[in-house]
Amino acid sequence: MLRLPPFRMLAPATFAEASRRLRDLGPRASLMAGGTDLVPRFKRRQILPEVVVSLHRVKGSVGIRAEQDGLSIGAGTTLAQVASDPLISRYSALRQAAESAATPQIRSIATIGGNLCLPPRCSYYDRSALWRGAQGSCLRSGSGECHVAPGASRCMAVHSGDLAPALLALGARARLVCGSGERVIPIQELFVDDGIAPLAKKPEEVLAGIHIGRAEGRSVYLKLRRRSSFDYPSLGVAVSLESDGRARECRIALGGVGPAPVVAHDAGRLLVGGRLEPDVVAAAASVAARLVRPVENSDFTASYRKRMAAVFVARALNGLREPTGLS
Repeated sequence: MLRLPPFRMLAPATFAEASRRLRDLGPRASLMAGGTDLVPRFKRRQILPEVVVSLHRVKGSVGIRAEQDGLSIGAGTTLAQVASDPLISRYSALRQAAESAATPQIRSIATIGGNLCLPPRCSYYDRSALWRGAQGSCLRSGSGECHVAPGASRCMAVHSGDLAPALLALGARARLVCGSGERVIPIQELFVDDGIAPLAKKPEEVLAGIHIGRAEGRSVYLKLRRRSSFDYPSLGVAVSLESDGRARECRIALGGVGPAPVVAHDAGRLLVGGRLEPDVVAAAASVAARLVRPVENSDFTASYRKRMAAVFVARALNGLREPTGLS
């Protein structure tokens, strides 16, 4: 049995206070939301904090609120709440992503903020300390070489959160809070293509919430995984489409393909102004798949995941085409 290492827990009442605690404690502290991913990392000795700063008592961190220009979601809102709240019904990709994550028990605890800030996963690094010690260190451990992509100059661990592609496709924004104030950024700017430092935020900044604009079109999220429940995505594809007989705007996002989720801007632009004819859908899917350069550090082979990227993008687009008459 893997046991938790000893640590001290703090429970601040505001995001600003949590940020100040992180600033003062530096690398000795870890931030915890639901803890469904973080606690196993403690047990595997991937993280050994002296102090855990828990967000479970932060005021105003939970809830989904309709606003004049869209929807606001607190970072502490659980995936179960996101999946079931009526306000999410018009944001189908987000609802589908939330309800496909993990298990019902985990979704009742895991938060939207935690899912977005998941550390990238790797079939080598996500093992026990004993196993990793026998194999030798890797780039993410601070020395050595990448064991799944020999010769790689950076960590190729995979971002495996479900909600990131959906929120990218929906054009969401993230609100980050620190002791001196807050800033709002496009959700795409939150992620960095680096398995060691995957988030573009200061160490003391805390993700406080998400804002999504008004739902002007339709969206969908599809997920490739070996089992039909529980598994992390080996590939996640989200598509949002606005149309009036012809596509006005289309955003295609992919997750589970590298250290950061990606938006296939060129593929989306191919569809604008036209109908979703089979040849156009196939061309857009092929362009989107060019962004996918997986390595052997996740479930399924890298070549299969790359092929499935085009297949899943085409499925998503075709799923949005039928009810709207875009054919």
